Amino acid sequence: MASVASAAIHLRVSHVTKRFGAVAAVNDVSFDVPKGAFATLLGPSGCGKTTTLRMIAGFYDPDAGDIEIGGRRINELPAHRRGTAMVFQDYALFPHMSVRDNVAYGLRVAHVHAADVRRRVENKEVIIGFGHPVYTIADPRNQIIKDVARRLSHDAGNTKMFAIAERLEAVMWDAKKMFPNLDWFSAVSYHMMGVPTAMFTPLFVISRTSGWSAHVIEQRIDGKIIRPSANYIGPDDQAFVPLAQRR
Repeated sequence: MASVASAAIHLRVSHVTKRFGAVAAVNDVSFDVPKGAFATLLGPSGCGKTTTLRMIAGFYDPDAGDIEIGGRRINELPAHRRGTAMVFQDYALFPHMSVRDNVAYGLRVAHVHAADVRRRVENKEVIIGFGHPVYTIADPRNQIIKDVARRLSHDAGNTKMFAIAERLEAVMWDAKKMFPNLDWFSAVSYHMMGVPTAMFTPLFVISRTSGWSAHVIEQRIDGKIIRPSANYIGPDDQAFVPLAQRR
């Protein structure tokens, strides 16, 4: 794999070697992967593809060479602190488990128990971030903010919170056929941008204040959350002006 400009590199494998006894499973391998790229290792069986991935994930220690993620050398960093994940060739990671148990396993490891989610659902407790009073099938905004949360997590080199949110999304759908709304992955996005948790609700309010004010009469007629029926009559699309350039 050809080297790329240093500023764009997210993963760098430099002269990595891994031996098992007299056998060199990986011998002086080097490659760079740009940020946001989808990379593939190609080669015949036994050439060292899986061993290389295991070293990147932290399951094997290289005998020589360096591995960097985001410009940081991670050779001695434990697997659970690398923000990486590895999916094996067998889709059922635990063949003796059901699909539900496989989904719940990730939650248990992260100390987020699927059983707790199901208990809350059965007790009709509110689980913030799921369902919507207007959207009945799915929240069309969810996929957009989910993609944003995924990119922010990958850029930060920490996908643990995103993975937990995604697992909970699957459990909620399986248990109650409830879909996430805009708020669910917004929380992950806010966290990855360094926004304090205490500011999540104020941001929610601030972003909606103009709409609430414009439709306050319509909104208060029956005291329910609505999608305003009034047509927008303001100016056409405007060019975005960065904050630093605004007067």
